[in-house]
Amino acid sequence: LFSMQVTNLAQFVASGQAPSPIGNRHPLSAPFDSFEANDGQVIIAVINNTLFSRLAECMQAPELAEDARFVTYFDRLKNYFELRPIVEAEFKRRDRAEWEARLIEFDVPFAPVLTAAELVSHPQTEWLDMMEPERNGLALVRAPHALHLPLWITASVSALLAWRAASEQLKWRLPGGIVRALLTVA
Repeated sequence: LFSMQVTNLAQFVASGQAPSPIGNRHPLSAPFDSFEANDGQVIIAVINNTLFSRLAECMQAPELAEDARFVTYFDRLKNYFELRPIVEAEFKRRDRAEWEARLIEFDVPFAPVLTAAELVSHPQTEWLDMMEPERNGLALVRAPHALHLPLWITASVSALLAWRAASEQLKWRLPGGIVRALLTVA
């Protein structure tokens, strides 16, 4: 989970102040948060003015992009607690499927918040091959970090990692560029 804390850690290192919990919203972008649709939540990730204009059009509220409280990135951050209820009210008017279609149409980054049942049967889960085929009535979840690479790559990386471990113990050196190149290819 350490790697998921990059924003919080950067804020702490830069300011010396530990950030306080803020729920699902991103501390440095707005609106970048989860919003209630009429059948569940949708997360939107608006990180710049262009995306905010697209979101405003998507919500059929283009005037939001011209509203002095929300025109710039910093305006939206400063006035987040005025912006959030506006976005939430609009999101509650449609279901997640409608928002998915609209957000795709307007090219606004988003993700639906899925139940476990929805996640297991989601097309992305199938495409990423995250579930083991059911055998004898037992279905298993694959580890999310498993990469399912071709055997030659897996074998090459395994050999490299084993060589690296042995070389560290025996004080051998393999030029770092070679290792980085091989791991990048893998």
